[in-house]
Amino acid sequence: LYFIKICSQVVIRPQSNQIANQKTMTLLRLTLTATSFFSYHVGSILNKCFVKGFFLFFIIVLSSNSSVAGNSNYHPYLYDQTHAQFTPDGRLLQVEYASLAATHSAPCLIWRLPGQGITLVMTPKFSSSPLSQNRLISLHDSDVVLCLSGVLSDSLALLRKVQEVQNEFFELYGKKTFSVATAAQAIAQQCVNPAIGGGIRPYGSTIVLCDPSGNILQTDPSGSILTIDKDVHIVGGKGSIKFPHHDKSISLAEALEKGAAYLLRATDSTDKKDFWLESIVLSKEKGIYLLSDSQIGTLLKRIQTKTK
Repeated sequence: LYFIKICSQVVIRPQSNQIANQKTMTLLRLTLTATSFFSYHVGSILNKCFVKGFFLFFIIVLSSNSSVAGNSNYHPYLYDQTHAQFTPDGRLLQVEYASLAATHSAPCLIWRLPGQGITLVMTPKFSSSPLSQNRLISLHDSDVVLCLSGVLSDSLALLRKVQEVQNEFFELYGKKTFSVATAAQAIAQQCVNPAIGGGIRPYGSTIVLCDPSGNILQTDPSGSILTIDKDVHIVGGKGSIKFPHHDKSISLAEALEKGAAYLLRATDSTDKKDFWLESIVLSKEKGIYLLSDSQIGTLLKRIQTKTK
């Protein structure tokens, strides 16, 4: 606008003898006025566009910076050698490592037989010795069965916590039913503090809890609780072998054979001579039944005979 004003003063001043026609002078003034008016509004529009463009550019720069900060180009050892802390892309590496611990242990099969009110829980055991630690635990004075998967020491620490909570529950409420949900909440609360940076590493344990009513819950090292709705659930193991198709009207004896055969194939050990099983049957009508060593031995002999 200042430039146009200077030009109008130079062109329209009286010393300019080049313009003799009055009509031409008036037309020139109108033209300059219209040009000034147009330039003023165009300038304001451009000014607004500049401000908006500046903010848009600022937002783009921030977005690009956040995307750069959110990429995976960082050193994991900066975030997985101490207590749990978030990486630039929002991951908790130690919790992820703890969740993967179950894949390095033997698989545990939880099979809910539809329409029969029976839940079958089975897991491999590589020794029939009574000194060998069981991974299928039935809590005393309750209908809760736990399947331990992952780091055994971590699983046993969580098991002790559940037993402590159960004893406190009985002292407060008497010999009432200690439910699967209460046991799962006790495990989840114990897992939360290490998962969010409580000064110790997360528990590398994934535990499945069942009861005769068909309720199946699974706890995660992050402190979350999953409700299992499907009839066949497998936790742990590499998961390279899929569970075979089965008839919904399968009997308990057939389910035991099929489950044991699957676990035998899914076992990573090359030497399967010492292969053994733990198995618990949860019935809505008859309660909890632990298969004895003689029953397990008969079941394994029957499978070996069919596979030969």
